Amino acid sequence: MIRRNSAQRMRFKGGSSAPTETTVTQTSIPDEVMPQFKGLLARSEFESNQPYLPYPQARLAGFSPAERMAQRGFGSMAQYGSPMETRMASQGLANLPNTMTSRIADAYMSPYFSQALDPTKNEAIRQSALQARGIRDSAASSGGLGGYREAIMQSNRQRDLNRQLTDLEKVGRQDAFMDASRRFEADRQARMAQIQGLAGLGAQRQEGATSRLRNLQNIGEQQRALQQASMDIGYQDFLRQQGYPQQQLGFYENILKGTYSRPDTTVSTFNQRPGIFAGLTGLGLQAAGLGRMFS
Repeated sequence: MIRRNSAQRMRFKGGSSAPTETTVTQTSIPDEVMPQFKGLLARSEFESNQPYLPYPQARLAGFSPAERMAQRGFGSMAQYGSPMETRMASQGLANLPNTMTSRIADAYMSPYFSQALDPTKNEAIRQSALQARGIRDSAASSGGLGGYREAIMQSNRQRDLNRQLTDLEKVGRQDAFMDASRRFEADRQARMAQIQGLAGLGAQRQEGATSRLRNLQNIGEQQRALQQASMDIGYQDFLRQQGYPQQQLGFYENILKGTYSRPDTTVSTFNQRPGIFAGLTGLGLQAAGLGRMFS
């Protein structure tokens, strides 16, 4: 049977009269399992000398193809901004006049309004000419041809004709302007509805594109999560494989320890009062104990 010192504590107080305590613990291993313990020690030494083996595979899953596609889509949306319909609607709204100017009125007035007004004006001119002939005829019959009275009457006639023609022109143009205003407002409302339709279509397109890209991103995240789980499993398997020899050594050690659940243990405690040469004697005992442990 082999005995070995498992612990040794020695306390010295040189030159004092206090007692010195020495505790020696010895544990014996049965001879029948000593070869196994030696083999376990050799295997443990072998395992401790193994070089560090890094994990050869990647640990972090990269973005999936679906995620990259979604990222490119979001990047394009950010780069090009609003959809084409929204940009067209904004441009159309900026160019849409809010009030009708004279230039716009001329553009909206019917080119035939003057032609429609000409017969009325011609009739007024014809009636005025008849009045002028009547004035001359009346003056001739009365012997006052070319007189002051005839001149006054002809002047008043011409003044009335000019006022009538002016009123006809004013009323005609006012009617044409009101018609142009109605046509302008109708076109403006139609254009506004078109612009709103374009803006709504652009918003729908962007919302639909965003929804599709998010769905694509979610699919890509699921794919990446599955790949990451597979990589994590591979890494855990690698750790288990690397730790398998040490695990087996621990298992084997526990089995060997189980063969002597209560090993023989001797504990000796010495209390003595040191004399003059206590320090030297204690050093000598300590050297002797170390010698026996390694003999």
